[in-house]
This record gives sequence, C-alpha cells and structure tokens, in this order.
Amino acid sequence: MAVPTIPNAIALSAIQTEFTGSNPISISEYYSGAGRVPGGTANATSVVIPTSGTIRFSNFSGAANFISFTDTYNSGCGITITAPTGSTSVLIKVWGGGGAGAFGWPGSGVGLGGGGGGGGGYAERSVSVTGGSTQFTYCVGSGGSGFTESSGVNSTVTSAALPSTLTGGGGGAGKSYYATPSQAGGAGGTASGGSINTSGSNGSDGQNWEGGNGGAAGGSSGAGGTGGMMDAGSNGSAPGGGGGGGGADSGTGFMGGNGGDGRITFTWS
Repeated sequence: MAVPTIPNAIALSAIQTEFTGSNPISISEYYSGAGRVPGGTANATSVVIPTSGTIRFSNFSGAANFISFTDTYNSGCGITITAPTGSTSVLIKVWGGGGAGAFGWPGSGVGLGGGGGGGGGYAERSVSVTGGSTQFTYCVGSGGSGFTESSGVNSTVTSAALPSTLTGGGGGAGKSYYATPSQAGGAGGTASGGSINTSGSNGSDGQNWEGGNGGAAGGSSGAGGTGGMMDAGSNGSAPGGGGGGGGADSGTGFMGGNGGDGRITFTWS
C-alpha cells in the first residue's frame, strides 16, 4: 500500500503507515536511507526521496516501502511465481528462443551454405499487482539446435492480471540446400500480448561456400550468430539470437549454430 499520490492529500500519518514509526513523529525521520525509508526509495514520478536537507510531503507522493528489483529467468517452464510483498506493479519482458542455422552441404566444385536462423520475438507489458497475491506462470523457450536444424521455442507468461498471454515467438530455423526454399534464412519470431511487440529479424540466406548470418532477437537484445565461411556457423547470443548457417567447401559440409535461448524478466516496483 503506497502513500497517496498528488493531488490527493498526503498526511504524515500516511507516511508513518507506509514506513513505520512511533508517535510522536516528524517528517525529518523519513529521509531516504536513514533507517525508516530504504535508501533509493523513489516516489510515483521516479524522484528519489531526499537523504538530507529540505524534505517535503510532496516528495512522498505515491512512494512505497519497496525497492524495485528484477528477477531474470533463462530456463524453466510451467513455473508459477507470486508478486513479492510490497510490490504494486511489474514490467514483464519476454524473448522467444532463436532458430538454428542450417547445415552447409558440399556441392560439385562449390560449397552450399545453410541459411541463418531467425531471431526470437520480443514482447513487454506493465501491469498492476497485489504484492503477495498476484501470480504469473512462465515458460522460457529454448533456442533451436544446429544438429537437428530446429526452430526456437515460444516463451510465454500467463496471468489473470494480463489481458492476454504475453508471447515472444521462437525464430524459424534456416534451410539447407536440400530444403525448400533452398538455403533460405529462417523467419524472425513474432510477438503478441504486449504493449510493445517486436518481431525478431530474419536470418540471411546461405551463399556459395558461406552460411547466412542469424537474425537478431526483437527488443535490441540477442545478436545473431555469424554464418560459417567454409566452417561451422556460430551460435546466436541469448536472449533469442538466431544461429549462423553452416558453411561448406566442395568436399565437406559444416553444422549451423544453435539459436540463443529465450529469456523472461520481471521488474517489480
């Protein structure tokens, strides 16, 4: 329960209720980091409560006895978490797994590089929560395997607090020379359910000798792997970068890189 926000009246008793204290009390007891108010506590406009000097009732508008922090999940599925006590909102960010790069095949006098994997999609949304009560169930999607030329897996968050499932789609796998369309880069993963939904970038097509580069994840995060030049493609970076396609020469083909695993973060405030 936070201190009321302006233009509502802010009484010293409301500050006392939020940050404790025994009567008689004074506002000078509520400097940030001085004991009652945790250091770094900010109000509803993200202004930190003063540590010394002039302090006003308006400094406490919307302030809560809670320090924001972020939980990061790089794996796990079907796991339910509860909003921490004292939190009133959460920013959720979701990245899908990146697609794998395809295998490069040796050809007649030429190497036939595999397509790069697509980057995972990205979604984010902020919602209000009741600390100690609101629950979320998450599933972090894995990156695709270069060995099996597989696509990345969707990452999802569900909750009654969300208007719909928050989804970062997995990136598509690149295609080898013998697939259709031949040597094509994988499609970037889509996203849905967020106030921001950003698709991952497509992987690049394979070329003679050289694999295509993997696509970057949505949300300016995991970079795609580099396509191999007559060698293996590199793995995509987490979260959600597509794997680079494998290169080839006239006698040997090389494996594509793995896609980067997805990720989900919860920033509690």
